[in-house]
Formats: sequence, C-alpha cells, structure tokens
Amino acid sequence: NFELHMLLFDSEGSVRPWRAGRNVLKYKVLSDIAPPTATVLKGRGDAYPDYVRNMYLGTTAISERTCNLATRVTTGLDDPYDKAVALVHFLKTNYEYTLKGVPPPRQSSKLDYFLFERKKGHCEYFATALTAMLRCAGVPARVSTGFVSGEWNEYGSYLAFSEADAHAWTEAFFPGYGWARFDATPASSHRRISPVITKLYDMLRQFWYRHVVEYDLGAQLSFLHRLAFKVNLFSSNAGAKETTGGKSKAFDSITAALIIGCLSILLFFLLKKVPFKRNRAPRRTPGRVLLHEMEKILAKQGIKRSVSETPAKFVERACTAFQDPGDTLFFIKDIHQHEVYGGREIDSMALERAKVSLKRWAHKVKDMQ
Repeated sequence: NFELHMLLFDSEGSVRPWRAGRNVLKYKVLSDIAPPTATVLKGRGDAYPDYVRNMYLGTTAISERTCNLATRVTTGLDDPYDKAVALVHFLKTNYEYTLKGVPPPRQSSKLDYFLFERKKGHCEYFATALTAMLRCAGVPARVSTGFVSGEWNEYGSYLAFSEADAHAWTEAFFPGYGWARFDATPASSHRRISPVITKLYDMLRQFWYRHVVEYDLGAQLSFLHRLAFKVNLFSSNAGAKETTGGKSKAFDSITAALIIGCLSILLFFLLKKVPFKRNRAPRRTPGRVLLHEMEKILAKQGIKRSVSETPAKFVERACTAFQDPGDTLFFIKDIHQHEVYGGREIDSMALERAKVSLKRWAHKVKDMQ
C-alpha cells in the first residue's frame, strides 16, 4: 500500500509525488478526453496570468516574415480562439505532410524554410509553425509532444506504443480554462498494423520485464504464491489432487516455481537475440555514404576523424583548418544527422545537390594543394 503524503504541482500543471518510497506507485486517473467546443473557448479574453505572458508569448526568436504571415492570416479576427482555428486551417490546407527530411540551407531558419520554401514536413514542423504564429498573433502557445493512437495487443490485453506513434502538437492557453490542444498536422493515411509474430514477441517481452526484470524479491514471491494457488485450484477441479495439506501445497509451489523458471530461461534466450542485431555493422545509407566520402577527402589532407569525434565536431575542426565557411560540409553533416538520428528519409533532390556540392568542394581542396 502506498501512502501519499503530498503532491507537487509545477507552473504548467504537472503533478508528481513528494516521495514515493520503495513501494510500487499505483494510481488511477480520470481524464476528460473530449475536446473543448468553440462555445467553451470563445470569449475568454486575454487576461493571461503573468507566468503565461512571460513564458509563452515571446517572439524574439521568430522571424519578421513569420509574424507578418500570421498577421495576414488572422486579419479581422479578435478572439484568440478564432485566430487559432484560422491558423490551423491555413497550415492544413496549404502545406503537406511528409516524413522525408531535407536540411535547410545553413543560413536559413528551419521554420522559415518550412513556411516559405519547402512547404512540407512532419508533425514537429507543423506544431512549431502553429505555436510561433499564435504567439505572433498574441495568443500564448507551446509545443507538446507525446504519443497518439497506439496499437491494441490482443494477446497481452494492453495498448502498445512505439516510435511510430510519436507526435507533436500545439497547445494554446485560454483564461479560466487552461491549455487546449490544436493540431495543424494534416491527417496521414498511414496506419500501423503489426504482424502476429511481432505482437506475440512483444507480449513475451512485456511478461519478462514485468515479472522478472522489474520485480523485486517480494513481488516475485507474491507472484509465485498466486500462481501456486491457481495451479492448486486447477488440480483440485480436475480431480488430479488426491491429498490435502502441506505436501500438496508444497508440490504446487514447486511446480509453479519450475514453470516460472522454464519461462524465464526461454524468454532470456529469446531476448538475447536483440543485442546481436544492434551490434551489426551500420546499414549503408545515402547519408552514411556521403559522410564517408567526405571523411576520405579530408583524410587525404591530413584531417582524420577520431573514433570519439562526432560528425559535427569533425566538420567544425575541418572548417577551422581550411579557414572555409563549410557550407558543403555542414550540409552533408545535417543530411547524415537527419537520416541516422532523426529517422527521416532524405529527399532525392537534396541528395543530388549534396553530391554535386561535395565534388566541387573536393576539386577546390585539390586546387589548394
């Protein structure tokens, strides 16, 4: 049993216990998931608390072009809710959703590149754009991230979330109500459907972590006692148990322990396969190939990347050595990071542009010798 003495609330409404001790914290949450209607949010004015004004209305990092665009879209609208709806509609109808990432030119703002040049991107671009434009329009806003949708695992009876369910959206503040969600990302037709074997494997992995890895000794013993009781009850109903008393209970406990032991060994060998996959050589992708070609060119000039050096630090060091602005090198570094760490598929035009730039830069370096 967990005795909660105190709850801590921060300025954004997050809640956490003051001290949970060593016991498992179990709690229930009652949540109203119905989105607020226009009637609820309209007409609430702009009497924002000081902390909201100080933290969520800043526009110093937003370009003048972006604020001018927000002003044009919300011209003639006075109510914050109407402004939010107009901006959501503008972004959904004039921009496209894609997971293919294209690094912007080095001197360009990522937000400006999305709004005025490429006009397509993933949820983070849409959430950032809506948040910035709302602030320009005088509406406090923030970017929120989390998971949506999920997939029901009918074998384990739980809702599973993966990286594919990660999402970003915008929240706007309304006096007397609080934060309300606004999502400007166009709907995607993609729906994740995992094969049966994947769901079964995930169920076994959840069982392993829940009943072996994350359980302390007391919890494991409690689980064994419950399982022994079920085995004992099953044996009684089946007519297989001829005796009563301590011997029968001891036998059932031993049986339960053997079952858990066998399952643990089986799951151990199943999960043991995962690290081996992670230790394989990295897959050759366009971003990795470009970075490798850049490293070969620099190595011929005596600038070799150390094992512990990140691509970003390596590029900075190379630019310092050559006294070169490094647009080409930073462009290739950005492509590599978008692909490897951002999980984005790089646009073919961006790849071709990077290849051409790298060849030109290689000739430039050769002529400097």
